[in-house]
Amino acid sequence: MSEKCATLRLKDDRFSSQLLQGLRRQRENGIGLDLAINVEGKTILAHRNVVMASSSYFEALLGPNMKEGQQSSIELGLLHYQPLCQLIDFIYSSEVIIDHSN
Repeated sequence: MSEKCATLRLKDDRFSSQLLQGLRRQRENGIGLDLAINVEGKTILAHRNVVMASSSYFEALLGPNMKEGQQSSIELGLLHYQPLCQLIDFIYSSEVIIDHSN
C-alpha cells in the first residue's frame, strides 16, 4: 500500500515586497550590478535579470539573439535619460513621481 504525502501550501504576501526591497538595497549599494545602460552621456546601473523580468522591451533587447544580450554595457540613443532613470527606479520600487517636468 502506498502512502500519500501530506500537502502543505505556504504563502507569504510580504515576500515579493521584501524581495523588491532587497534588490533595491543591492542596487543602492552597488551589489551585483551587471548592466550599464548609457543614455545621453549618463549611465544607469542595474541588474540585468531584474530589468529583463520587468520589461518586455528589455527582455527582447537583452535576449540571447541580440548583440546587446552579450554586452554588459549598452547604448540607448533613442531614449532620454530622465524618463529612463525614472522607469528603472520604478522597477526597483514600484513607485514613480510624475509632475509637469517629466
